[in-house]
Order: sequence, then structure tokens, then C-alpha cells
Amino acid sequence: TYYKPLLISQQQHVQVTQAYFDLIERAEHSAAGRGGSKRASERSGAAGQPVEASALKAELGRLLHQQREEEMGLLQRELEQITEEANKRIEKGNGAIKELKA
Repeated sequence: TYYKPLLISQQQHVQVTQAYFDLIERAEHSAAGRGGSKRASERSGAAGQPVEASALKAELGRLLHQQREEEMGLLQRELEQITEEANKRIEKGNGAIKELKA
């Protein structure tokens, strides 16, 4: 199918993003263990506000869920198209059989 490379790319992106968050979390925990100046579960966001790692993980989970829902919808539409095409071919074949019997 034409969108398979896109799905693979998206899966790779998800894996890289998760690895990135894991790396940040490990770095924050090690900095906290050494008495670092930042809280272990915070880092600065775009607006200068601290962003909780748990909030980032929750957002990532929400985006992953949304991606799965979109993928399921896409696959469902494709299945319906294939089923419709198969039914048309079956009807055409049945018509041809009836003509041959007549």
C-alpha cells in the first residue's frame, strides 16, 4: 500500500521521541542525585514555564492514541473498499455463471 512507508516513518519517530524522553528523564534523575539546581521532573518549556515530564509523557500518549485511531480509521476504510470491490466481482462472476447456464 502507498502509505506503508509513512506508517513506518511515524513508528520510527515515536521510538525516537520515547528514547529522547527516557534520556532526558535519566539525565534529570542523575542531576538530582548529584544535587543539581533543577528539579528532577522539570525542564523549561517554550514560554519559560517548567514542564513536567509526566505532562510530556501524557501528551505523547494522547498523540499516540490519536495516531492509532487515525490508522484504524484508514485501515477500516481500506477494508471496506476491498470488500466492496470483492462483492462487485462476485456479483459479476455470478452473472456470468447465470448466462452460461442459460
